[in-house]
Amino acid sequence: MLIAFMLVMVPIVLIISGLVSKNWASSALFCISVAVGITPEMLPMVINANLCHAALKLAKLKVIVKRLDSVQSMGGMDVLCSDKTGTLTEDEIRLYKAVDATNSESERTLRYAYLNAFYQDGMRNAIDLAIVKDVNDKGGEISNVAQQYQKVAELPFDFERRLLSIVVADDSQELMIVKGAAEEVLQKCTRLLIGGTSAPLTNERHDQLMQLCTSLNEQGTRVLAVATRSVADEKISLHLERDLMFEGFLAFLDPPKQDAGQAISDLRKRGVAVKILTGDNVAAAKSVARKIGLLDDDDTKVISGPEFSSMSEIKQAEVIEHCIVFAKLKPLQKRDIVQLLARNGHSVGFLGDGINDAPALRSADVGISVDTGTSVAKQAADIILLQKSLAHVVNGVIYGRITQANSLKYIKMAASSNFGNIFSVTVAAAWLPFVPMAPLQLLVQNLMYDISQAAIPWDNVDEELTIAPRKWHVWGIVRFMIWLGPTSSVFDIWTFLLGWYSMNGRLG
Repeated sequence: MLIAFMLVMVPIVLIISGLVSKNWASSALFCISVAVGITPEMLPMVINANLCHAALKLAKLKVIVKRLDSVQSMGGMDVLCSDKTGTLTEDEIRLYKAVDATNSESERTLRYAYLNAFYQDGMRNAIDLAIVKDVNDKGGEISNVAQQYQKVAELPFDFERRLLSIVVADDSQELMIVKGAAEEVLQKCTRLLIGGTSAPLTNERHDQLMQLCTSLNEQGTRVLAVATRSVADEKISLHLERDLMFEGFLAFLDPPKQDAGQAISDLRKRGVAVKILTGDNVAAAKSVARKIGLLDDDDTKVISGPEFSSMSEIKQAEVIEHCIVFAKLKPLQKRDIVQLLARNGHSVGFLGDGINDAPALRSADVGISVDTGTSVAKQAADIILLQKSLAHVVNGVIYGRITQANSLKYIKMAASSNFGNIFSVTVAAAWLPFVPMAPLQLLVQNLMYDISQAAIPWDNVDEELTIAPRKWHVWGIVRFMIWLGPTSSVFDIWTFLLGWYSMNGRLG
């Protein structure tokens, strides 16, 4: 904006000053000074000092800024999308109970779950660690069961299958043990174990098991299912994850963070809407959302990934504005929702700590992770929280808005001052037979004014400027510049008149 203004005004000043003063060399030197004077030379320094000052303040509050400009992005954020596990919950998962198809405590289910968790070689998540810890703490026969088996093969977990399969062998058989999301496991089961007896998994029994799973979720637990099948002389591949025998459910407790409710309330007061984007099922996501005060009894604000993906893009753009909880999402669906919110005109932040959160962290205007998150998530994030607390996100929003307000102060002051100066010298050059200010005077004045603004990053900001997200409005800056610039020029012109007529009177 200022560059366009400079390209227009500087030639005008040169022509007027040259025609009036008849000294084109002096006028050209003066116009070079005008061009320098109209440029906000301190803009890079002031903006970077502003961002660095905020980053240092946030570092003292255990918030590490990896990318400086993300501070302002955090201040402009009006929607925060958050994963559930480890961000809204304590991430201190412990095994609550292992049950069979009749909801009775089952050592058999726990034994197979332990073998699956013990022998998997991939990155052990909190679920696997909780199973192993629970068995080791209890001791007994189950803790020694791994010595009876030998690992044969592994089909690692992925976010499409949402299953982890381990093949183990003892003296009598090779056994595949499948552990994963309840719905995905049940879809691959054809039989179930009831009272030690195998029975067909009919549609009625399937519905009963899903009701049991939902009931456990509504108690605030996260539920996985365990299933098995015998594999004899078969090539180990994904096609073996079928015709499974349902063994039972594993229920895990992961309570919501104690400060999550207050932090969400504080974010709402500052104009930031919070949405949950999770891979967990709908019942578990709703339970957590209600406990932290994010969701009321309106189930229309909850949607599952499969339901969302079946909608048209126009319908999706409408749904993301209304819905608060998005459950059973795949990693790329989290990214798609973040991008849709951005296309709807929102400034979007994403808070997550898992591998599956990386695409959404990259796509958000500001990606936020935690120090205990996966390395992939931390690399994709712009800001790292050293403590798992949403209160630090609130602090980031406040300091981001303070930074934004102070940056806007400098831009408005520099733009209006420079416009006023050029307006003044343009008017003066039209009637004075000499340049109104020596080039050195103009440059020194501009330098002194810029130095005075170097303290802006440490300036206080009114509370009302941090209450709601503020967007950059170029025309707002232009209006401020056009109004204040010529107003300040009135004093400049009076000074020129006073000096001209005073000098004329003295010379006469």
